[in-house]
Amino acid sequence: MKPRDWAAILVVSGMVAWLFSLPVFDRLNNLGIDSLFWLREQVFAPPAPSASPSVVIAVDEETYRQPPFKDTPYALWTPLMAEVVDGLVAADASVIGLDIIFPTSVQPVLPGYDRSFLVALKKASQQGKIVLTKFQSTTKAVAPYPGYELAVGGANIRAANLLTDRDDAVRRFPLFLIGSEDGREVQEAGFALELATRLTGDKATAAKGDVRFGERGVPSDELFGAYVNFRGDDPIPTYSLADIHACLKAGRADFIAEQFHGKAVLIGAVLDVEDRKLTSRRYITGPEGPYATPRCALPVPEGLYDTTLYRRNTPGVYIHAQAVNDLVRGDTPAVVSRFGRSALIAAACLLTGALAFSLQPYFAALLIGGLALAWIVAATVAFRLGLILPLFDPPLGGAVAHAMLLAYRFKLVDQNQQRLRRAFGYYLPASLLEKMVASDTPPALGGEERQITVWFSDLANFTGTSEGQPPQAIVQRLNEYFDRVVAIIERHGGYVDKFVGDGIVAFFGAPLTLDNQATAALQAARDVIEELDRLAPDGSLATRIGIHTGKAVIGNIGSSRRFNYTAIGDSVNLAARLESANKLLGTTVLLSESTKAATGGETDVIALGQVRVMGRLEPLKLYTLAGLKSPAAWDGVIELTSK
Repeated sequence: MKPRDWAAILVVSGMVAWLFSLPVFDRLNNLGIDSLFWLREQVFAPPAPSASPSVVIAVDEETYRQPPFKDTPYALWTPLMAEVVDGLVAADASVIGLDIIFPTSVQPVLPGYDRSFLVALKKASQQGKIVLTKFQSTTKAVAPYPGYELAVGGANIRAANLLTDRDDAVRRFPLFLIGSEDGREVQEAGFALELATRLTGDKATAAKGDVRFGERGVPSDELFGAYVNFRGDDPIPTYSLADIHACLKAGRADFIAEQFHGKAVLIGAVLDVEDRKLTSRRYITGPEGPYATPRCALPVPEGLYDTTLYRRNTPGVYIHAQAVNDLVRGDTPAVVSRFGRSALIAAACLLTGALAFSLQPYFAALLIGGLALAWIVAATVAFRLGLILPLFDPPLGGAVAHAMLLAYRFKLVDQNQQRLRRAFGYYLPASLLEKMVASDTPPALGGEERQITVWFSDLANFTGTSEGQPPQAIVQRLNEYFDRVVAIIERHGGYVDKFVGDGIVAFFGAPLTLDNQATAALQAARDVIEELDRLAPDGSLATRIGIHTGKAVIGNIGSSRRFNYTAIGDSVNLAARLESANKLLGTTVLLSESTKAATGGETDVIALGQVRVMGRLEPLKLYTLAGLKSPAAWDGVIELTSK
C-alpha cells in the first residue's frame, strides 16, 4: 500500500471512532451490554440461588389476596409489618431493607395504631438491622412518615434511587449519592451499598471516583455508578410476604431462622405494574412465580401465576438485591471507558481498513465476519471474567470503515488500473489486460526500454496459392489462419502487435513481464507449426518465423489523435530479417543466439552457422528448432543482403 492509502485508513479510522463515541451511539453500546448477559447465560452456568447473600420477601399479588392483607388499605399494614420485622430480627437476619415507603400514617387519626411498628423499627435500628428507603427525585425526597424516621434515625434511611440510561433502562446503581449541606459536598451511601456494609461489616469509602468496599475496589464511573451483574432464572430466593406472616403467626420460628439467618432481607413490591424497570436482564428473564423457595404455612394459590408469561422488566427490589450480591461477592463488573471504547473501535477500523487494500472484497468480507465472531467470543469470555467490552461497536465500526475504504479504493486507488484498462482495452485481449493490470510493473505510458523477444512470421507463397480464388475465400482463409496463430501466441503470454498483409508481428515480455519470454516464444512457434499442419496438411499454410531477443523501446507510438502500442529498435529489425532469411536458407524457424541464451539452456535447437545481415558488422549465429526442415550447418559467414 502507498502512504496515501495508510493516511486514508488513519483518517477514516479516527473519524469512525469519533463518530461511535458520540452519545447517540450509547444505545448501541447499551444493547451490546444487554446482549452480553444473554450470551453469558448460554455459555456459563450462573451461581446457585441458594448461595445468594440476599433474599427477597415479596409484596406480591398473593399478599394482596390473602388475609389479613386482603381488603386492608396499604397504610394499615404497619402492625403486620411490625410482626415480620420482629420475626426477622429474632431469626438473626443480618439486615432488613424495607424497599417500600410508608410516606403517611393513620397515627394522627388513630392514636396508638402504629405503636407496634414504631417499637419494631426502634428495636431493629438499635441493633443496626433495619434500613428504610427514600426516593430522591427533587430537592425534597419522598421519605417515610416522620414518626418512622424518628424511630430509626437518619443513619438508617438511604435513597433507593437507580441510574437510568438514555434508553430508559436501568443498568447501574449508585454506590454513593452526592449532596450538599451547609455549602459542602456530602456523600451518602446508596441503599444497596448500605445493606452490603451491614451484611459484611466492611466499610465503604469514595474519593475522586475510587470506591473501596473493605479492602476491595469497586469498579464505578465518575458519578459513583456501578453496573449490576444481573443473572438469569431465579437468582434471588424469594418468599411471599403473606406466607412469611402466616408462618410467624403459626409459630414457625425455626423455618424463619433457617431461611433468613445471616441474610440481607429486602422487602419490596413484586407486582405487575408497580416499581418495575427495564434492565440488562430483559433478555434473560423467565416467568415470575411460583417461587422455587420452600413454603411455610400457606399453599400456592391456584390460578395466580401464568407460567407462560415473560416480562422484560424487573421489579426494583431485585435490582437492589442483585447489587447487594455483587458487592458482597466482589462480582461488580468493570467497563471500558469511552476513550477505551473509541480505541477499540479505531483498532478494528485499522484492521479492516488494511484488509480492504490487501484482499479481494469477497475474501475480506469472509475474514471480517470471522473476526467479528471471534470478537463476540472474546467479549463474552471477558464479561465472564468481570470486564464489559463493547460488543457491537468494534465490529460495526470496522465494517463501516471497511465499506468507506473500499469505496475509496475503487474510486481513487483503482483509477490507475481503470486508466490502463481504458488505454489498452482497444488493442489488448481481455485475459492479457487483466494480467497486466494486476502486474506490479505495468509499462509506462509513452515508452520505455525493455528486454523483449520479438516474433515475425509470414506465410510462405500465400500470394501465389491465392491467385484465382475469390476475395471472400482469401479473407476467410486468412482470418482462420490469424485466429489459430494469435490464440497460440496469446496463450503463451505473447502480445500481437500488428498484421502486415499475411504477416504477424508479436513480442513476448511486454506489456506483461514474462520470466521465460524466450522459451514461451519458442514453444509458441512449435505449437503454431503443429496447428498449421493440422489445419492445412497440403502445406498451403506453411509459415516462416524469425525470433530475436534484445532491448527495444515499447510504448504508445503515433500522434495524439491516432497511436499504436508497439515496439521499435534494432531488435525488431533483426527479427524481421531472420524471418526473411528462412526463405534464403530453406528453414521454417530461425532464432538468434541471444534468444538461445535467454532460454536458459534450451537443448531442442540446432546450431546452423553464422550470417551477416545488413546494418550489422558483427556476424550473427543462427539456430533452428530440432525436428524441422533445415540445411546442414555451414562454416564461415553467409552474407544476407536481402531484408
